[in-house]
Amino acid sequence: MSHHTFSPLRTQPHRSTKGKWTLAAMAVVTLVSVPPAVVNASPPDHQPPANATSELHVPAGGVPCGPITITFTDHERYTTFSSGLTLVTGRLTAVVTSDITGQSVSLNVSGPAKLYPDGSIVGSGGWLLFSSNVLAYTTGHISIPAGGDVNAVTVTGRRVDLCPMLGL
Repeated sequence: MSHHTFSPLRTQPHRSTKGKWTLAAMAVVTLVSVPPAVVNASPPDHQPPANATSELHVPAGGVPCGPITITFTDHERYTTFSSGLTLVTGRLTAVVTSDITGQSVSLNVSGPAKLYPDGSIVGSGGWLLFSSNVLAYTTGHISIPAGGDVNAVTVTGRRVDLCPMLGL
């Protein structure tokens, strides 16, 4: 069985102590200057990480290269604001396995993402996109229109077709 792993390296820039204090001072100035209507808004609702593993079986016709099984390991956090916007952060991994060849690929698909009340999604980082016409791993910026039509996604960055990696 062949197994591929994608794990984009993400590095955090080193900030000096002076930079941290400057950011903290800017945050205080911003909070003090916020109009009262914003300060009195409802606090966001946080959903803690699920820390769960789940499997999704996608039948033939569900993706362009035959039936697959996706095993997700979820350590994400959902924060919903009073505006209806949901911010998804944390870690999500997926192992995509071809039910035909047995070959698999491991992916870091942590995003993050902003889910808007109209059903549109804007994200960055690593994503797994799948539908009857798409089985791809993307990194960079993505935008999915209202209604969640993955076939109409806009990707600015890298897009890798996973079918060949699964031996199909």
